[in-house]
Amino acid sequence: MLNQLSIRNVAVIDKLDINLHDGVSVLTGETGAGKSIIIDSINMILGDRANKELVRYGTDKAVVQAVFDAPKSVINILEENDIDVEDETVIITRQVTKEGKSAARINGMVVTLNILREISDRLINIHGQHDNQALLTTIRHITFLDAYADNEEYINRYKDILSKKREIEKKISSLEMDEQEKMQRIDLLEYQVKEIKKASLEKGEEDDLREQRDIYTNAEQITKSVNEAYMNLYEGDEIQSAYDGISIAVNEISQISDLNPQLKSIYDTLNEIMYSLEDTAHEIKEFGETVEFDEQTLNEIEERLDLISRLKRKYGNSIEEILEYLKNSNDHTVTAADVDEYLKKHDSEVNITTIYRYLDKLAKDGTVIKYVAEKGCQAAYQYVEPGRGCEQHLHLKCVKCGKIIHLECHFMEEISHHIEESHGFTLQCKNSILYGVCKECKGSGEDC
Repeated sequence: MLNQLSIRNVAVIDKLDINLHDGVSVLTGETGAGKSIIIDSINMILGDRANKELVRYGTDKAVVQAVFDAPKSVINILEENDIDVEDETVIITRQVTKEGKSAARINGMVVTLNILREISDRLINIHGQHDNQALLTTIRHITFLDAYADNEEYINRYKDILSKKREIEKKISSLEMDEQEKMQRIDLLEYQVKEIKKASLEKGEEDDLREQRDIYTNAEQITKSVNEAYMNLYEGDEIQSAYDGISIAVNEISQISDLNPQLKSIYDTLNEIMYSLEDTAHEIKEFGETVEFDEQTLNEIEERLDLISRLKRKYGNSIEEILEYLKNSNDHTVTAADVDEYLKKHDSEVNITTIYRYLDKLAKDGTVIKYVAEKGCQAAYQYVEPGRGCEQHLHLKCVKCGKIIHLECHFMEEISHHIEESHGFTLQCKNSILYGVCKECKGSGEDC
């Protein structure tokens, strides 16, 4: 319910405060009194376009504020958007400047017009002479019925169930990928691998290229400034250089440095400054001699940076994030879906195909171990600390908590030798895994 409406500097209205109560409130007045302006002000609260023409002549801005008793559905939306609500009261403020700049706030927090409209649609309805036709729109019937029946609790439960249903359907659909889709995916992955390999990217290359580009782009200014600095520091023609000035000072102080310990200290300091200045001047000169403008080289750098930028946009730049996640989870195995969920929680959206590619690359490099379980199950990955020696021992995985135990026991060598000698079978331990229940899960009393 709308309780209060405050209008400041809107069209002909200088200042207006309206307190509303239960029941019917009637606003009357002759033509030009401002009735329509009140409706326009309410429309601003609802998220309509705030026209600068509404700003009262001679003022800087128009402001409209409305105070509502908020229903539960509105409070839920506000809480989802981290907007505080006290005493189920919602205060909406909308202002527009004479330059046409508009701002909207809910309970003091700046919000977008989309949020404002979503909220206001649930707070107030404005009916004109033809608005009763909205009742004929079938898509709105269910909303009217739910509002009348107060079905909010059931609606929320339905939404949760529907969301889970869609998630399950999505998983089923992904598992039912036909052979053609698999081949298309393989072709895509092969193309992407070739594209990345062809680029021959190197770690830190982008930063180095940007530094080079800055130097080439500003070569003229750098050369000029370096030469000026060198002349002023060391070899001034028309003016005395800093080095010459300090040299004179050193010579003067040297003649009296034996007379007093403090003068000796000053002499030593000036000497250090002179030698340091000389070294710095030569360093500046050497740097300046390395700087030259080469248009062809600059074009090559720009093309290379553009290539790197395009590859980053296509494939992401999150291998470091993935590796960090794997390190933090090194006592468990993780799937590509786990990595995807982790990256989304940390506001790093990466294509699932890219995640698979990174994980397989890390597995190939030996950074992670890839476990392939029974048919139809997702592959699992585990970070391996350098020198762990996973090629020489089996791995145990708890089916309850997912913990991975490296079977680094002395008898592993005996087992491998026995299998080789007695059965002619070479045991490959790196990707091997045995399933069971760890002692912690047994001790917890869980049903195993």
